[in-house]
Amino acid sequence: MLVRELIDFLRLQDPDAEVDLSFVQPDTEDDNSLDVIRVALLEVLTVPDDETGVESVWLVGGEDSDVEDFLDAISGDDDDED
Repeated sequence: MLVRELIDFLRLQDPDAEVDLSFVQPDTEDDNSLDVIRVALLEVLTVPDDETGVESVWLVGGEDSDVEDFLDAISGDDDDED
């Protein structure tokens, strides 16, 4: 999806609506079913592609502490509270 496509869609939404990420994957126990995993969107980042240098937009979600650890790791923040 291109950023402009996402922007066009979001313009039509209630600006106070929550944004979640949904991932669809095969159900590991039933070949005829799908699992849907929903997580809250917590951060939005731009990340350059290692090969092309072209920036991609990353929508980041998960448990608050996991997202914080991830952001610390990619920023090079060595402040480990564990």
